[in-house]
Amino acid sequence: MDKGKRFDLPSAGWIVLGSFLMLLWSIQTAEAMVVWTDHATVKIRREISLTAPKTNQTSAVLKAAKNEFEAFQLIVSADSGNLSGVDVTVSDLAGPNGSLIPGSAVMIYKTAFINITTLSTTEGRLGFWPDALIPKRDEYTREVRNAFPFSVTSGRNQPVWIEIYVPQDAAPGLYRGTATVTASNQTPVVVPIELTVWNFILPSTSTVRTAYTIDYHLIPIGHGLGSAYLNYLDLIKTYAKANLLHRITNDYLPGPHIVPGGWDAFTDRFGPLMDGTERFPGGKLPGAKMTSYRMSIWAQETNVAFLRDIAQRAAARGWIDRLFAYTFDEPKPDQPAQWQTIKDRARALHQADPRLRSLVTTSIQGAGDFGITQCGSPRVEPCIDLFTPTIRYLDNKPTGREPGSEVPGGAETIGNQRSKYGPETWWYQACGSHGCGIIGGGQYDPEGYHTGWPAFMIDLPAMFNRVMQWQTFKYNLQGELYFDMVYAYGRRDPWVGQYDFGGNGDGTLYYPGTPAKIGGTTHIPIESIRLKLLREGMEDYEYMNLLAKLGDGDYAERQVDTVANRIYDWSRNPADLYRARENMALQILSHDASGGPTPGTADFKLSYSPASVTMIEGGAASSRVTLSSLFDFNAAIALTCSTSHPSVTCTVSPASVTPPVNGDTIATLNMATQSATPLGAHPVVIRAVSGGLTREGTVALTVTAPTPVGEPFDRADATDLGPNWNEYLTDFGISGNQVLNLDAASQEAQWTTSLGPDQDVAADCKVAAAGSSCGVMARWSNADNFYYARLDAGFGDIALFKKVNGAYTKLGTALRPMGYDTYYRLRLVVEGSTLSVYFAGENTPAIMLNDPSLNTGDYAGIRSYAAAVGATWFDRFHAVSSGNSDTFNRADDTNLGSNWNEYLADFGINGNEVANLDAASQEARWTASLGPNQEVSADCKTAAAGSSCGVMARWVDDGNYYYLRLDPGLGNIVLFKKVDGVYTALGTADRTMAFNTFYRLRLVAEGNTLTAFFAGETAPAITATDTSLVGAFSGIRSYAAAVGATGFDRFNAVSLGGRLGDPFNRANGTALGGGWNEYLLDFEVNGNQLRNSDTAGQEAQWTPAIGADQDVSADCMATAAGNSCGVTARWSDPNHFYYALVDPGLGSVVLFKRVNGVFTRLAMAGRPMSYNTFYQIRLVVQGSSLRVFFNGESTAAIDLSDTGLASGNYAGVRSYASAAAATSFDNFSVGHP
Repeated sequence: MDKGKRFDLPSAGWIVLGSFLMLLWSIQTAEAMVVWTDHATVKIRREISLTAPKTNQTSAVLKAAKNEFEAFQLIVSADSGNLSGVDVTVSDLAGPNGSLIPGSAVMIYKTAFINITTLSTTEGRLGFWPDALIPKRDEYTREVRNAFPFSVTSGRNQPVWIEIYVPQDAAPGLYRGTATVTASNQTPVVVPIELTVWNFILPSTSTVRTAYTIDYHLIPIGHGLGSAYLNYLDLIKTYAKANLLHRITNDYLPGPHIVPGGWDAFTDRFGPLMDGTERFPGGKLPGAKMTSYRMSIWAQETNVAFLRDIAQRAAARGWIDRLFAYTFDEPKPDQPAQWQTIKDRARALHQADPRLRSLVTTSIQGAGDFGITQCGSPRVEPCIDLFTPTIRYLDNKPTGREPGSEVPGGAETIGNQRSKYGPETWWYQACGSHGCGIIGGGQYDPEGYHTGWPAFMIDLPAMFNRVMQWQTFKYNLQGELYFDMVYAYGRRDPWVGQYDFGGNGDGTLYYPGTPAKIGGTTHIPIESIRLKLLREGMEDYEYMNLLAKLGDGDYAERQVDTVANRIYDWSRNPADLYRARENMALQILSHDASGGPTPGTADFKLSYSPASVTMIEGGAASSRVTLSSLFDFNAAIALTCSTSHPSVTCTVSPASVTPPVNGDTIATLNMATQSATPLGAHPVVIRAVSGGLTREGTVALTVTAPTPVGEPFDRADATDLGPNWNEYLTDFGISGNQVLNLDAASQEAQWTTSLGPDQDVAADCKVAAAGSSCGVMARWSNADNFYYARLDAGFGDIALFKKVNGAYTKLGTALRPMGYDTYYRLRLVVEGSTLSVYFAGENTPAIMLNDPSLNTGDYAGIRSYAAAVGATWFDRFHAVSSGNSDTFNRADDTNLGSNWNEYLADFGINGNEVANLDAASQEARWTASLGPNQEVSADCKTAAAGSSCGVMARWVDDGNYYYLRLDPGLGNIVLFKKVDGVYTALGTADRTMAFNTFYRLRLVAEGNTLTAFFAGETAPAITATDTSLVGAFSGIRSYAAAVGATGFDRFNAVSLGGRLGDPFNRANGTALGGGWNEYLLDFEVNGNQLRNSDTAGQEAQWTPAIGADQDVSADCMATAAGNSCGVTARWSDPNHFYYALVDPGLGSVVLFKRVNGVFTRLAMAGRPMSYNTFYQIRLVVQGSSLRVFFNGESTAAIDLSDTGLASGNYAGVRSYASAAAATSFDNFSVGHP
């Protein structure tokens, strides 16, 4: 992870602890006193017989980032007699160009020992262990305490913990100072200190969300002050500050309804901890704030009004994103009533406000047994927002003692389980890590199951206390929970013993700093070494996270792998940790040296995909532009582009974006060329500017000549058709710039340009007399398999045939008046299974039908039957892909081309096929918008086990789509949905497959029905019903175990037309039903319509994801003045959406935007309206364009641009009603522009 505090090898005479460590030590003696040093990730035992002085360790060499704490230990050993009057001072640390870290900012602690009489696990030892750290001068009140001077009994060690905080604005470079040890009748010993400050900054607020509970009820009890905790709110706050100083959050504070004075008093006292405005001792960690807050809702868990009040008040203060409800703790698998309680509480919480989150300490396997899932988008109740399993249940041991009883899951939790959980998942340590009430590895655990897990126990080596955050990064967890940090305060004197739940220190990481114990006049928390090591781990994590933000997450993962292999399998050697930490620091510094964003400084990153685009003259293409916030950047970024030739144009939409803090936002670079654009390279520069920050990138645009799409036959007379034709059934020829038949009977010719299976084929043809016919062929694969549309003037009709395995079948006929020797244009369009025949320029098909018989065939052509020579004629042949196919028949390339957005690299073209160019996952979006009803197909193959490939449909973004994949290694095809980044299998079908063999996959999404077809089978292999997604795009995806392990050919994507929505045609009810999230009550279904059932505002979200570009409509009416109704678009949460309404009282259509909860009217247009009359309101949002249509008008009533809401995948309805049933809706509908 990221906290590699590296120790360098100094000049001769200094010896490093290992070749990598940042601390160097040697020994100096003066009479009976031996002084030596060691790094922070080691526990120095009291007896010299257990930890012998290291005679070659005398100097401390440390390295740290800005805004980081770094510590070392100075040990005073009484080698040959008792010592008294021992004291330690630290000088200023002098740095480059006169910079200084004052000695007064260095914390000096005496380490206190605690006697361990029962082991936590067999990896520990009995006896005295170092833990409590008593400050020389505390940093909360600046009182001098009684820890110094001290005495040391002969034969013992006394460690002194020295902690240096590197200010955020410290100059980078080398700092030098000294620590001096004095004692009665001893010669002073001076210990050199070197600190290298690395030129990057760690954030003050931890990236990992934490909820490390300090039970405020127990604080005054532990301090001997009684149980009236409300009398000691200042002391409770000091403990909360202590947690933040150690980069963790105390989530458990006396609630606003408990604190005298209510919300205002709570805000005055604790609000600065939430807001980041609390000043910490010495100006440390400026801006640090709590990352979580546990709602105080005891006995009110299902009181919707109470919960909603908390949500509204927290939202007004900007805190709601950190609130959670501790819904239930460790429910048992044999207690269904507990799981019902979870369901009831979660439903009430989400009903009160969808932004409120439920947390349950359980495994996803256990919850699944009771029908509870992890909340996604759309939310499907009952669900839990924050699954929080124990660390063991994320990757359990395969052997040994039966998994413990804290949470359900059992043997199903063996192996890495992370993929089963959602994007935000937390975890926690529990007593099962060391054995609940037993000694891990002891008599009742002979297999050692309860050993090897990260743990905060006193009697385990220091690496046990520091390694968890390395695992948090490795397993991609977003939060950590710990049940209590002062548990022993309520049971005994923590200075004497902390053995609880089978572990020493389980639930206790502080000691009560009473004046009687530590001197002075005030009570303060006393930190433990374990708490310091926990902070070290949190800082380690920030190194890893910095690398990930810099695009170097893979490097961080490789370094983590050198320390942690599995949760229970990791290095016990601190040297490995320090080495990895330093490697990560140097990698971070390499980014600064390369001119990129300064690590740790607020900045943004510009990236785009594809980075190279090929398009034809007169073509268009786009590139997905990603703006990433780095290091808490949160400002508007202006986007522009420029081209190198006037015939190449570009735009960026939207033109301004503001990425969320430490998140991403998306824009689109649109590029277009003209028919006169010169062939060759035309780079397009995209520029992003925010204040004084500028980032630029170049998309490599190459313009090529278009592929021939037709044939006018304007050339010399000839007895053959020319080089673009395969005249396999003779005989055609050229005469007078036209085609004619040169013999009687049948003639056929194939157009040799590959089009893909979806085709638009047309030609002018005529016949000279009865008994002759002519037409066009489509989806031609060979002489025995094609579709054929023909006209016959003698019959006065056009007909559509299929030829399958040499047998003709007539599919449809349409009568049309025709004359001989007259050209009529015949056009055949084949898209998916839909066939359309157009005659003589008519706008609607003369024949339109579905036929699945021929789903392959990449070519087209012409055919005639002639009663005599010169009886049939053709002109102006034209054949193109219908716009949504790709055969990949082009030169080898490292990208897919202009019709693709390869957002998860890396695909390429090889041998007229697609191949993966790297391992792991690859994804590419077909850029044509299809609407929600789609038919997507492709041939795909894999080379070996462990690889898979398939097609995506209803693609909204990279976290939301349907995916049909095949895996020959598993011998099955599987249909998935991916919603908010979480995959769920919807259906599976076994099929026999071979490696290196193409199989065609076809996924049809129409309405709520999904059907998956395999290898040309006419019956679906999988049929499923799902309402989660309404995306407009499609694409391909693969997972490859090696380069070249997956391949694709003949991709095809067809729009099936239509829209999705809700006509409300169902039984009366007080809930809207599936597909809706009614977050602002209350709507009801009545008489096959939707209406309000209470007063004021009502809002409901249509839960299928649509994407940011939307076409939303509904019929709505109001019964009287003061009422309005309409549709919402680009909805992301209750505080962010566009809203178009009709208000008959005002006689107007109005468009609003709601940003951060504030409504702003964008425009109003007058229209005559009546009460009790339905009017259609339609809101079309495309890029920054907003158009509102009223009651079927073809011209927008409102047409404007707005960049206030660039994202938001959902839509819905909203009304304001002065009385029940004052507004009604019907025929809600969504689609894509």
